[in-house]
Amino acid sequence: MMNGTQTVRKDDASSAQAMDEEMDTMSYTPVQELQRHGIAAGDIKKLQEHGINTVNALSQTSRRKLVMIKGLSEAKCEKMFEIAEKVAPVSAFQSGKLLHEHRQANLFRITTGGSELDKMLGGGVETGSITELNGEYRVGKSQICMTLAVASQMPEELGGGEGRALIFDTEGTFRPERVLEIASRFDLNGEDVLDNLQIARIYTPDHLEKALVKASALLVQEEYRILIIDSIIAPFRFEYCGRGELAERQQRLGAILVTLKKMADEFNLAVVLTNQVCADPGAMAAFVPDAKKAVGGHVLAHAVDTRIQLRKGKGDQRVAKIIDSPWRAEQEAVYTIGPGGIIDATD
Repeated sequence: MMNGTQTVRKDDASSAQAMDEEMDTMSYTPVQELQRHGIAAGDIKKLQEHGINTVNALSQTSRRKLVMIKGLSEAKCEKMFEIAEKVAPVSAFQSGKLLHEHRQANLFRITTGGSELDKMLGGGVETGSITELNGEYRVGKSQICMTLAVASQMPEELGGGEGRALIFDTEGTFRPERVLEIASRFDLNGEDVLDNLQIARIYTPDHLEKALVKASALLVQEEYRILIIDSIIAPFRFEYCGRGELAERQQRLGAILVTLKKMADEFNLAVVLTNQVCADPGAMAAFVPDAKKAVGGHVLAHAVDTRIQLRKGKGDQRVAKIIDSPWRAEQEAVYTIGPGGIIDATD
């Protein structure tokens, strides 16, 4: 059982040669590299305090937001952008063939535990993208998340991601005892599995934003393969009430989703969000019985790559349906919840 793969050790970065050797094995460039090009260590620390831990993350930050960081003048920011573009160009084009080859070489598909569910997804939840699981209570959203958190640590040939897992628990549903049960199903050492999980209990949008800053620092230190937020909307529903606060809620939610998209792409992460549902008045007016829709509006709908709707089926069965995906057609899969997590349903 792996116990986490170290990708960046700051203590080893004392020599330029050591840093060069490490950078050759990574798909991203640590922001500390800027110090070798004339950026002061104090200014780099300011970037890190705001969750900017890689050169790409710096390049993808707008000038307007960067100059808002206390102590960074417009001249300093402009110099940083110029150096960042030289160190790790983000404006360069690449052919579709190269992009395809890169995906084939680096993409992981993490098993959900159910073969039918995996088949529906084309092999499992894929890295480099955001997957949303929405549905009412008791359909297995948290159970899928905990199964994925365990599976992400397995070897690739067994449907794993060969990395650690980050979990943001906004509803208090995470249970380490359940993780131990799921680990036993996959013949993994439960204590090692728990050691490879980093869990943050989240209560408010402010808390979530700060936790994402800390998570970005973890991602350049260890090999993480999945980031789970269960659920994405809970902190916002508690904080913002009524239509008068809807615009502010959606703006903050949108900013967090943009951050998650960047993390998924840069660190080859599978980002998995669970989401709540509410009654759909429009569908009910059209006489659709028990109509429900995912919360979060168009901001969330446009941000996720693959959207999966979960519902209760016959008996202990649950039904998953892809309702939006860039490469998978609308289809359904049946699953159930067993002692070892998500499993195939039986008639």
